[in-house]
Amino acid sequence: MSGTDPIDPNARREVSKAIASSGSAAVGLMIDAANSSVEKRRRNKEARAKREAEEKAAKEGQPPYLVRLARLSANSLVHQSRIPQVLVLID
Repeated sequence: MSGTDPIDPNARREVSKAIASSGSAAVGLMIDAANSSVEKRRRNKEARAKREAEEKAAKEGQPPYLVRLARLSANSLVHQSRIPQVLVLID
């Protein structure tokens, strides 16, 4: 194994051979599964960020409208590369 790579090089080689020898339909299924996994991780990360923001706001005793703003800002951190969001706090 090299450095911090936790994947066994022999296993990597076997997977590469299996992909190369399988048909295009099987490769498509593998790609779909990988994309689904990436999307699931993104959704879980977003849900965790929202939950942590709500817990932090509740712990600090903030009013409900600030808890909602904290949730929105956590959501914007997850998606900051896609859509910039502007939050304005008015006292």
